[in-house]
Amino acid sequence: MNNKKPSYSPIDMMKFLYNPGDVFELCAMKYHYKDGKKGKPDIYSGYFKDFVRAAEEADRIDKEIKPTGIFVSLNPCPEDLLQKANHQLIRCENRTSNDQIKILQNIFIDIDPIRDSGTSATEGEQQSALEKAELIREHVITNGWPEPLYASSGNGSHLIFRTHLHNTSENVDLIKAFLEVIKTTYSDDAVEIDTSVKNPSRLVRLHSTMARKGEKSEIHRPHRRSHIISSPEKPVSVTNNQLISVVAKDKQKPEAQPDKRTANRIIPDERRVLDVKAYLKSYGKEICDIKTDGNAEIICLQECVFNPDHSPNEASIIVEDGVKLRYQCFHNSCMGRTWEQARKAISGDDKLTNFISGAINKRFTSFGSMMSGKDILDHSFPKNEMLIDNIIGERESTLICGEAGVGKSNLSLQLGLSLGSPLMNLFLGMKTKPEESTLFIQSENSAEAIQNRMRIMCNGNMALGQGCNNIYFPITDQSSIMVTRSYLNDPGFQSFLINSIQETGAKLIIIDPLISFHNGDENDNSSMRKALDDLSNIQDKTDTSVIVIHHVGKGYSDGSASYSGRGASAIGDWSCNNFLLKSKRNTNSIEVICQKARNIAKPDPFLITMGQDLSFQRADLNNSNGNVIQQIVTEALHQLGGQVSKQADLINKMMDISNKSKSVILKQINHAVQTDIIEEVLNPRNAKLKGYKLP
Repeated sequence: MNNKKPSYSPIDMMKFLYNPGDVFELCAMKYHYKDGKKGKPDIYSGYFKDFVRAAEEADRIDKEIKPTGIFVSLNPCPEDLLQKANHQLIRCENRTSNDQIKILQNIFIDIDPIRDSGTSATEGEQQSALEKAELIREHVITNGWPEPLYASSGNGSHLIFRTHLHNTSENVDLIKAFLEVIKTTYSDDAVEIDTSVKNPSRLVRLHSTMARKGEKSEIHRPHRRSHIISSPEKPVSVTNNQLISVVAKDKQKPEAQPDKRTANRIIPDERRVLDVKAYLKSYGKEICDIKTDGNAEIICLQECVFNPDHSPNEASIIVEDGVKLRYQCFHNSCMGRTWEQARKAISGDDKLTNFISGAINKRFTSFGSMMSGKDILDHSFPKNEMLIDNIIGERESTLICGEAGVGKSNLSLQLGLSLGSPLMNLFLGMKTKPEESTLFIQSENSAEAIQNRMRIMCNGNMALGQGCNNIYFPITDQSSIMVTRSYLNDPGFQSFLINSIQETGAKLIIIDPLISFHNGDENDNSSMRKALDDLSNIQDKTDTSVIVIHHVGKGYSDGSASYSGRGASAIGDWSCNNFLLKSKRNTNSIEVICQKARNIAKPDPFLITMGQDLSFQRADLNNSNGNVIQQIVTEALHQLGGQVSKQADLINKMMDISNKSKSVILKQINHAVQTDIIEEVLNPRNAKLKGYKLP
């Protein structure tokens, strides 16, 4: 339900922008004009939590100082900034910086009528901006977006949407790309969409305060009071996927043919691989950021090579498909600049031979076009750490195949929860790298089904429950987390995966099941290898590991073959590690068989069973099940503050939790020490007594 009644209360705007307890910046600026030219402003800034006190201060300064404008931060600020100016406005020059903002909580569309700079709008000009805002608002709501705050800024119009994104360069770029789409779609000869409002520390006019731009003219260009025209009673956030969808659809539009006179051509030397970073470093050009966008790598420069006064991050060299080079700077003076011109400005007529490699693999470009056997022997390659011992390492791919109903999805869910928990370092008795995030891409289970499974798995298992904070499911439609009609060879889906990984910080991707994410012939080696190589490219760009869930083929083997999955053998050839889940006849056990291990010692087969809590446990560790022991001992130590100086304290707590005898508990503690679940510590008062702590 929306508040259609216009509001002149600043508190209504604050309630939309911020959650209770958020700290925000209130800022007033008063510009001074000389000979019709605008000079530097006087800036009054302070930080507030209390909406009423902020509203009172804004009203006071609006009346006493009559500033050009009064603004608030678009996004909440860190609480420690209250120390600078706690619930008061003071003269200052240092505002909140972009990197101090942690959460991007609002998206701001600023619609401004085109007119002379430094002047207020006429009635007709402002009406054009209001009509444009109505049009944009109607279009996005029709396409499933939530209701925004809609306001008159005094001269133009504002639309503000709630969201919740971490302040990363990728998310800032996503908002920028979204604003560019809105600008391209809706700007015309009368109004313009301002895309510079993307920065995290952006200020937005506090609606209810005066807009005093330029000289006041009561008849033609009056100063007006800003106000809210409509806003929802309860804001609903725009999702990351809704933003990506708008940007992706725009990218699918046919591109205009470039002007051949200014096209960025690939010169002969660059048909091979140019190490752009080494080239820039050699000529003293500082890189301030590196981003990816589909098949393009964007190398952002500290300074524009044509004008050092341009701000950092505004100029970049773009490498498309590994070879094609473009130069880009957002300043009008640099529009149309080409890579060839940038190269000339950087290195003149110098040859690029020292920075060119014909090597296909970017990891080896430092050697030149070839590596000898001695190069390989002598090279210090990065150590491949394990995410889960004997299952998957960093930047590896693992294929898990099994019959329908064997529990592949439950097993992968338990795996993601175990990996994400700071209190667990074992999964099925194998060491894990704790507190790593997982991106779970699946097509078969509803949000309600996943919710029920996690509740059952985590009920009474605090250690596993801690992993819920680090496993992520993309929202695809309202509350659905089922990803459908999305294929690995689709550039839009590839960008979606890369953005999702960057947003969540995921180190593991789970694809469940494979059949839902390719649109080729599953029995065709070429088709399947192409789809899976696209997945490998995503891994390379994001430094992630991937587990793919797949069905077994008809009459699959006893596990002695290297691949038992359905379809083309290229599927099994692609992955680093292949596992088969095979039900044992006349038992409730499942045999886990490693059929292929590329970078690890091939583990022996082992048995697992699913308990009433839907989680799997090792069935071949007698009664000293590694998972059970880990859950009991870590929960006990956690309840005791993470460390005890007396063994008796840990024994008593574990007995309370598990109802096991003292002799069983002692065996479990010894097992936990031997498998590095816990560590022994000395008792500071009595060296003969054992203490324990979590690692």
